[in-house]
Amino acid sequence: MHRLPGALVIKLSEEQHSKVRSERDLSILTEFSFSLLQQESLEDLLWSMATRIGQLLEFDDCVIYLLENETLTQVAAYGLKNPVGREIFEPICIPLGQGITGRVAKTGRSEMVDDVRGDSHYINDQFPGVSELTVPIFFEGRVIGVIDSESDRVGAYTKSDMEILEWLAAAAAPRIRHAREEKARRAAQSELAEANKKLKSFSQTLNAQVQERTSELQEAKNKAVDALAVKSQFVAQMNHELRTPLNGLLGLVNSAIEVSSEESVLSLLVKAKESGLLLTDLINSVLDFSKLEAGQMQVNNTPTDISDFIQDTTRLFEHAADAKGIDLMIDVDVESGATFMVDRNRLTQVVTNLVGNAIKFTDSGHVRIGVTRENESLLLYVEDTGIGIAQENLALVFEPFTQTEEVTTGFYGGTGLGLTICKQIADLLGGQLRVESRQNEGTTFSFVFPAVQLTGESKPGKPQINYTALREKKILVVEDNPINLQVAELFLQRANMQVASASNGRQGLQAAESGDFDAILMDLQMPVMDGEEAARLIRLSGNEVPILACTANTDERTKESCLAAGMNGFVTKPVNFESLIEAILGVIAE
Repeated sequence: MHRLPGALVIKLSEEQHSKVRSERDLSILTEFSFSLLQQESLEDLLWSMATRIGQLLEFDDCVIYLLENETLTQVAAYGLKNPVGREIFEPICIPLGQGITGRVAKTGRSEMVDDVRGDSHYINDQFPGVSELTVPIFFEGRVIGVIDSESDRVGAYTKSDMEILEWLAAAAAPRIRHAREEKARRAAQSELAEANKKLKSFSQTLNAQVQERTSELQEAKNKAVDALAVKSQFVAQMNHELRTPLNGLLGLVNSAIEVSSEESVLSLLVKAKESGLLLTDLINSVLDFSKLEAGQMQVNNTPTDISDFIQDTTRLFEHAADAKGIDLMIDVDVESGATFMVDRNRLTQVVTNLVGNAIKFTDSGHVRIGVTRENESLLLYVEDTGIGIAQENLALVFEPFTQTEEVTTGFYGGTGLGLTICKQIADLLGGQLRVESRQNEGTTFSFVFPAVQLTGESKPGKPQINYTALREKKILVVEDNPINLQVAELFLQRANMQVASASNGRQGLQAAESGDFDAILMDLQMPVMDGEEAARLIRLSGNEVPILACTANTDERTKESCLAAGMNGFVTKPVNFESLIEAILGVIAE
């Protein structure tokens, strides 16, 4: 028997019951992971973990311990051990190796005890239990804490409970690390704010005390530069930390979609993929905002058929528009085949953001995407019949993180950066982004940008991928993350390539010396030896095998550093099948 919401009880076969469990496990893991993303401070994260685990798994209680200096300390709890107001006045402290909890932290192995009264290691406290389930929290190969649950019932836990709890612990570990680093980042921001405050004070008295204050101003400047370097390093590290698991998630989902034939499973996988792509867009928005603020984003104009561009971009939104019953219309007032020099990638960012927002807050009517000439420029516009924006709020739509009720109605759930990024890209391209709107009638965003038309140019076509050229080619994958390694192997085997692997740069160097490979796919951030050092040593040995860097960082500094180390190209995480195969074909052909 299986109980569903609303007290509806139905009888399931064993096969059906297994399927429902699988869907339940996926739902628990997804809901738990998204709940973690909503927590900013370390304290909020830990208390949310204890509460959500207790609620999602229907445990009597749940206690989170963190390991510091050979001692487990209670930092959050749910159930009977949950103090009032989230303040733990006398936290439970357990030396490493003592009790069931301490034993799990020491051995790194999960334990499920059906009756603790038969286990001499059990430590009684104010709320003793009868059965206990404890799993370790691992990060980078070491235990950083444990999750513990007790029940007053004999045999209250199952092997499935243990497996799910281990999944949740694995999902929480990077977030715990992120929360700690976030605390450090905020401290750095506070130092920067203090340095700026001093700088302002110094400038007010500079005329009278220029000689006396020169050294102090220089010191304050150095602190500001150092703080900016810390911020850039933090953004780069977070880029890696977020994209690495996202690469594994999307890669496995895409591979599962390729082999799955059951419609219900495919539907779930497609939804998981859509969520992963949404998360990728959010990460890209934050990183693009940082690049634009730092002046690091560059313009790369290429020949583009503007009519085809509008058609291709609009096609991405046909399903979303159909789902809402909205007419998606195109109005191209430019001759067919006309080719212009524009930055297609940046233009795509602007158009997809504007069209996506238009569909979000339009419930009926239409969304129109159009383009026409305006003197020596192109005018691209997105018009909708949605809820519109109040006149007093029009000036706020391009401000970062600004969310008034009228403005956010159409953008709920986003980062608050989309239109800010569009405006900054428009400025970068030498154009203008404007908005006109009437509340309850609709909104029109128009983007005017310079575009030189090419004459006698043939329309660039997308080259076909010659998969047969890779058949039986030998490739070495150097990757420390086992999930990302599995994704790479699935993609490469799909192209009929022979795959060998290494888990760090040193092993990759040894494999390259002893094996005859056609190419190497090299992760950059790895323990023991990083990817750049491994590539440098491979080149010093005289080995000219093509090396592709697999990295989450796409800034020019990283690319220059990889090329200087002897690498031949780049693949950006999260990796998809087509881009990976194209990159490998490119370096092998060279």
